[in-house]
Amino acid sequence: MINAVRIGLAACLLILAGCNGNGSGCALVPGANLRDCGWTEDQRAQFGSVNLEGADLIGKFLANSNFKGANLSKAKLDVTMMLGSDFSDANLAQASFRSASLSYSNFVNARMDDADLSNAFLVESDFTGASLSGATLTGSEFSYLDWANTETLLTSTLKDADLSGADLRFADLRGSDLSGANLVGADLRFADLTGANLSGANLSRAQLEFAVFDKAGLAGVKFSNATFNSASFVEANFMDASFYETTIAYATFTKASFIRTDFTKATISLSTFSQAFMWNADFTAVEIWGSDFGGASDAILSVAKSISRTIMPDYSRR
Repeated sequence: MINAVRIGLAACLLILAGCNGNGSGCALVPGANLRDCGWTEDQRAQFGSVNLEGADLIGKFLANSNFKGANLSKAKLDVTMMLGSDFSDANLAQASFRSASLSYSNFVNARMDDADLSNAFLVESDFTGASLSGATLTGSEFSYLDWANTETLLTSTLKDADLSGADLRFADLRGSDLSGANLVGADLRFADLTGANLSGANLSRAQLEFAVFDKAGLAGVKFSNATFNSASFVEANFMDASFYETTIAYATFTKASFIRTDFTKATISLSTFSQAFMWNADFTAVEIWGSDFGGASDAILSVAKSISRTIMPDYSRR
């Protein structure tokens, strides 16, 4: 019996997929339970194009692995160490990467629709051309991530995600949940966040030029020192949001709601607030130039530091 086990173990050494502790094979096949398997660095470099749909790889060490073109749809990869791995062109749809370490990895053109990346680490990974429609990224770490030209993040869940410094230029985030997200210093130029929920998010120092936030939920958002040139916020909700000491230029806020919004010491120029609702919004020490507040309701602009060449609400004191 002992000799038989030894023979089985020796045979497994010849199998690319490795072997588990009881001498049975660790074949890389759909639905395989690979928790007890181990692979050398050379073997991990040969995983490209394998079919591991629904496989269980929870907690495995798979750093610097090559999964290029592989099928990992519905695979279980929670708490997996996969730093510096290549997932380009891979099918990761509905895969679970909860609390996985995926920083410095390549997800170029990967399909990640409905994948769960909650609390995953994805620092400086590349998602160029990737699709993450419906993906969950709650609490994930995305610092200094390049999302430029990502195919879609449509309806994704990024609640409480750390996206500080992330490059989200041209990202499609329509209807996504970014509530509580850290977007400090993020680049959202030309991004589309129509109908997105960013309640409680921090957008301080974010670049928002030409971004679209129409009908977005922006309650409690911090916009300190963000840039707004040509951004659109039509019918957006800014309740309890803060624009403290922020420069707003060429932005459109038509029919937006600004209940208890803080504009203290902000500079507003060439922007449109027509028909906006501004109950208890604070314009203390604000400088306003060349803007349109026509039809805005409850806008008390008398506390502003200066107002010039601006269309005022009919009832405002001047």
